[in-house]
Parts: sequence; structure tokens; C-alpha cells
Amino acid sequence: MRRFAQVRDLSVAELIAMLREPQSVIRFHAQGELLRRGPSPESAQALHAVVADPNFPMAGRVAALFAFKQLEGERSHPELIRLLEDDSIREFAIRALADRRSQMAGVTAELLLPYLRDPNPRVVAQTVIALGRIGDPAAADWLLPLAELGTTERPDAAAPNPPSVIPHLAVQAIVRLQATDACLAGLDRDCWRAALRALRQMHNSTDVNGLISRLEQERDVERQTAILTTLIRLYQHETPYDGSWWGIRPDTTGPYYDPMTWSESDRIKTVVRAAIDFAAPPMRATLIAELQRHQLQWDGLAVETELGEVEVADPIVIQPVDPNDPEQIGNLGYAESVRRALELTGDVTRGQELFRARSCVSCHTSTAGQRPVGPHLADIGKRYKPEELLESMLKPSEKIAQGYETQLFLLANGEVVTGFVISETGRQLVVRDSQGKTYKIARDEIDERSRQTVSAMPEELLGSLRATELADLLAYLQSL
Repeated sequence: MRRFAQVRDLSVAELIAMLREPQSVIRFHAQGELLRRGPSPESAQALHAVVADPNFPMAGRVAALFAFKQLEGERSHPELIRLLEDDSIREFAIRALADRRSQMAGVTAELLLPYLRDPNPRVVAQTVIALGRIGDPAAADWLLPLAELGTTERPDAAAPNPPSVIPHLAVQAIVRLQATDACLAGLDRDCWRAALRALRQMHNSTDVNGLISRLEQERDVERQTAILTTLIRLYQHETPYDGSWWGIRPDTTGPYYDPMTWSESDRIKTVVRAAIDFAAPPMRATLIAELQRHQLQWDGLAVETELGEVEVADPIVIQPVDPNDPEQIGNLGYAESVRRALELTGDVTRGQELFRARSCVSCHTSTAGQRPVGPHLADIGKRYKPEELLESMLKPSEKIAQGYETQLFLLANGEVVTGFVISETGRQLVVRDSQGKTYKIARDEIDERSRQTVSAMPEELLGSLRATELADLLAYLQSL
């Protein structure tokens, strides 16, 4: 690895020269040293010269631009505003201008609005974010058309996707602006769907009053349904995070992890319930489905939530080791069992049958699409060596999969539950013990919770198998 001089001993000119280097770590240290020294006319002049030089490497220009803004603060704005004319660095100038909400001198929505039409989607994205940070609700009128989703197709996660990213950023900017009035007015525009996507994230009385008023006037069934769906989303909001309830296996059914009602909830419930009572069958079915999706249970419209549908596994049956059978694993010992299994060629079909017969399916899923109940084994044969798989089968406590550590719960009634967490929300946990039994535990029933070093998988589970059967089970796991 290339070494470079102690940056504290370098002159400003030498630090600026380091910004030409292709290695980001070198540029980072040069930038950091300039910032450590604090603002000075020499640094400001040198950094500005780099930013304005079209022949300087772009990575160095960008590093200089952000260092210039951090050192000079609002004093940098006149030069940064002039840089908006340079399309090669425009996106970074916009980002720097709106970087700190406490430094907005000369940065207005009117200055940036023209760049919402820039042909470069990266410039558009930075402009949208900046408008949200500037704080002028009037900008929402221009943001709403951009908030319309360009496509409903699921993109390649690794590919740039402006048709989805920019609408998402636009909605978030509108929500940050709390532009309720602009969104309510937007219900009369072609971008009404985008307006509702923003309104469903703004929990305020103006929002609810406007939606209910519009619902009373609306005659289009599609828009009626969309407004009611928005009201259903607004019925609850997220409980403020207190640092206590997030876990490694959170509930993902959404839209809220730990929902709570608010001042407008009862009113929303009355309006939506009345709409369901008088709706035509198609609309009624849609609204009931939305209640289910939002995990709401209302007067006579009780909807079983996904968390309430936890499958109850058959109890795990451990077949005892026969002390008179020297070929059983429990009598062979760990090292000899592993040696024999590795020397044999197992049968995948027989291994799959053993996987079911020995209750492995009670706590493991093995194919995509299955509802997770424990450590997922898909592709496990590609991720682990045969010796490692055998160790996990015969010594399950040696290495426990992250998130599936055994936990002990001491309940308020004195009961003790031990197992691994298969689902967790802000109000309830679902725990599966070593026998495959499932428990639903309300958080307010838990007095103590602690992590154990022993796996929930019984160590003697496979003790009555022979080496040939262990080889079959290994072959099946390697086939996944």
C-alpha cells in the first residue's frame, strides 16, 4: 500500500495537490487536514480554484467543494451559486448549498426550482432533497408531479432506478415540508395519487379534515377508495422509539412496528366504518383487505393479523439412544461419528425423509418462499463445509446462527419460557422452544429477558442415528 507524508507537516499547496490522487483515502486525509486547520484566506482561495478548474480530476473537485463549504459556511454560497451553471458539478453544488439547515443564506426555492427539469436525474434528485431541507411549503406544488410513480415494476436492485427513486424522494420532501394544503389541492390534479401517498404520512388534523371533506364530495369510486385507504393508514402512527423494543428479528408485516392511536383515530374509524357499511361489494372487499393489511380489528370487522397465524409445529420427539447398539451416534462419540459420515456417500432422498422424521422441519425452512420459523437452510451446502454442517448437527451449541440464540424469559406470573424468537413486534414476541412448542408473549408480561449459551436445538436429537443415516442427512443439506 502506498504511504504518504504526515499531513500535518504539509503546506496548503501540498494538501491541495493530494486531492488529485485517485486513492480516496489520500484525498480524505488531505481534506480532513484542511478542515482541522480551520478557515483561512489561503485555503479558501486554493479550494475554490480547484472546484472551478474543469481540468482537475472530478473526485478532487468534489472533495474540494465540500471542504470549501464546511470551512467557509454561508460565505461560500455566492461561489457555490455560480457553480450551478457548471453542469459537471451542479449536483454537488446543490447538495452543498442545502447541506446544513442552519446555513441557508441566499438559498431559496426559487433559486433551485429550475433544476427540477434538469436532464440529469442526479441533479433532479439533489434538488428534490434540497427543497425539502429549505422548508418552503410552496415548493410542494412543483414536487407533486415528480412524486408520481413512473413504474410499478420491481427494478434490478443493483441498477439505477430514477423512475422509482425520484418519486420516493419527492414524497419524503413533501412530508418534510408538511405541505398538507398543497397535497389536498393536489387531489384535483393528475398527480392526486402522489398527493395521497404524501398525505398518508402526515398525521395532523388539517390532513384528516381535508380528506373527510373531500370524501363527502367525491363521486369517483377509485378516488373514494384511495382516500379511505389513506385514512386507514392515518388511523395509527408509530410509537416514538424509546430504544427498548427493536430486535434482530422484527415483525415486517407493517406498516407500523409499534402502532398507537392518536387524537383523530376515533373520527377516522367512524368515517371508514360507515363507508364499509354502505359500500358496494367490490369497495367493501378492498377496504376489508386494507384493514387486514394494516392489522386493524374494528367492531365486527375483526381481522386476524399475520402474527396471530403462527403455525403450531408438531412437538419434537427425541428417540432415545440404545446403550446396547454400539453403532448409534450417541455411543460412537463425536469424532468417530464425523469420521464415518465423511467417509460415506449419503442418499439425498433418504436424508430428506430423515429431515422430516427427526423434526428438523419444526425449526428450519429449506426452500425460498417458506415462512421463516428458525435458521433458514437454503444454499447451506454452499455456505458451509461438510465438517461444519456435521458440527452444527451434533454440537448445535458450538456455533449458533445470529438471531437464533436461545433466550430465557421470566414472566410476571413466574413462568419461565426458553427458546428462540421467531417474530417480534413492539407489543408481542413469538418464541419457539426446543420441543417445537410456540409461545406468544406480550411485552408487558416480561419481567426479565436474557440470552443463553445453549442452542434451542437439543444436542441429543440425532443420537439414535447411525453413521449411514447421518451421511444421508448431510447429503440432503448439501443438496439445498
